[in-house]
Amino acid sequence: MPILNAFDLYYFDRNGHFKQFNQETRCVIGLFEHHLPRYKNDHFKKINIMFHSQECAETSVSRLSNPISIDGFGEIDLVLDLDKYIHSDNKTKKKLSLEYLEMGLEPFIEQFNLEREWFVHTIHKVRELNYINEGIWKKSKLNPSKKLRAKIGWQHDIDSFIATMIIEDKKKNEIMRQELFKEVPSEFIFGYHFGEIVWFSDKEVALKDRLGNREWKVTI
Repeated sequence: MPILNAFDLYYFDRNGHFKQFNQETRCVIGLFEHHLPRYKNDHFKKINIMFHSQECAETSVSRLSNPISIDGFGEIDLVLDLDKYIHSDNKTKKKLSLEYLEMGLEPFIEQFNLEREWFVHTIHKVRELNYINEGIWKKSKLNPSKKLRAKIGWQHDIDSFIATMIIEDKKKNEIMRQELFKEVPSEFIFGYHFGEIVWFSDKEVALKDRLGNREWKVTI
């Protein structure tokens, strides 16, 4: 039985908004994914919601507003005028992103009898959090003398993803924090930066990427 835990929004038009729209909506969609409980269902592990400009829909989409299931993936094509989104500030873009997700999920809920309360509860949670997607990476590490702990804080926003090294003492008092990197807001890019935290000495620590090719070093 698949577990539905992944979603994506896409936009197709003739003005090249595909990449921008997908990356900018990821902060809200990622927040929704994080707070959605493990939802076992009969159909989906991921739902892709594909919006089209009216012009593109008329020429390239044969099946509108009809959700389908293919090997665990849900897909739906919908028409959307992106003008309001493009000309909005970041806070409004986040609100619209959640509205677009809700719009795309509704046909799946209706046609495949998905449990609406799972999605409604999570949508309310995103709003309660004021659309802020931030946290602490699950991995942390003590220095060799076990007097300091290094952990990574992160902020996933509309136009960036920022990772910060945070150093705390035994009593969890913050000793220092230093920005490590600022990246485009796409998990496919910044996700590979999170490999492991490595202490070189009691005063020098780094975040290494998954492949061991890059490191972001901090000296205390």
